Amino acid sequence: MVLSSCEDEEDNLDELKAFTISAAELSYPSENASIALNLEQAQSNIEFSWNPATTDSGFLVTYEFLLVEDGADLSDPLYSSASAESGKATYISIPQERLDEALSNAGLNSGESMDLSWAVVASAQQNSEISLRTISMTRFDFPETPEKLYIAGTATEVGDNPENGILLRRLFNANGDPINKYEGYTSLNSSGTFSFYGFQNRSLVFGGSNGTISAGGDPISPERTTTYRIRVDFINSTYELQPITWSIVGNVITNGWGGDVPMTYQGNGTWALTYEFIDADAGDPNDRFIFRANQDWGFVIKKLVGSNEVLAEDIANNQGITVDDIPLSQLGQATVTLNLSGQQPVYSINN
Repeated sequence: MVLSSCEDEEDNLDELKAFTISAAELSYPSENASIALNLEQAQSNIEFSWNPATTDSGFLVTYEFLLVEDGADLSDPLYSSASAESGKATYISIPQERLDEALSNAGLNSGESMDLSWAVVASAQQNSEISLRTISMTRFDFPETPEKLYIAGTATEVGDNPENGILLRRLFNANGDPINKYEGYTSLNSSGTFSFYGFQNRSLVFGGSNGTISAGGDPISPERTTTYRIRVDFINSTYELQPITWSIVGNVITNGWGGDVPMTYQGNGTWALTYEFIDADAGDPNDRFIFRANQDWGFVIKKLVGSNEVLAEDIANNQGITVDDIPLSQLGQATVTLNLSGQQPVYSINN
């Protein structure tokens, strides 16, 4: 009985090894085709297709797509995936931004081209056949300044995946036109590194050192673990990491305008303070305060007229924008929050 079972298993293995499978016949793109990735169509797909492989046994055939540098080993692909329908379909559709990211990981810069091979591995049971075709692919031609800028890395609050990157705020001039400068506030850890990203993927990466930023530059290491104001200037190709702690100063705290009440960092670019506000200047009917960093009058944030939006005073002065002290309508205990994340920093007061 046991002998019969072993013989059956051997027969089954021999049957699996005996059948043949044909290689898939590649269809599109054609041999030596040139593909130029288009930044304006970054989320649209490029389709690779082939005619089905066949077997003489009727076993199900599945397909794996590989993209490699021309002449490279297929075991180290730039991109790999099962075909559509969990590997059953004879095509695969890949977003252009994902292909561009793969070329970026291979060391290509904006607008550069590379000879590639795209391959389809057709498999049925233990048997497989590989089809291979050569193409050329060109990366996105990026503008010198990205429309958006993110930060991610092991030194950041969000980790190394740019899909979770922290969005920096693009600055504007007095006419409301965007300029090639960005600003953000976050904590950084000296045990890690970070990079700037033009998208929430690795297709457009900026790094650098000693305050100089460059496309494809090395990840940046913060000098110490603390909260920072980060500024990036693409006009002069520079970045600035300014360690920063925020406080409240005004005629509603002990020692008035000569005092300083520290705020506590909450994460995600937000500081908060709960405080018993007082009238420190009985001769001034306007109770008010400002946000000041590092006990330095050169680092002041005030409110935009008529809103709870805030702006650094030096930026406001450079752009011809009017900012005011922040009024406090009611003395006593209140919680003040300064949220510097996102595209428009704001403050709030909760009594």
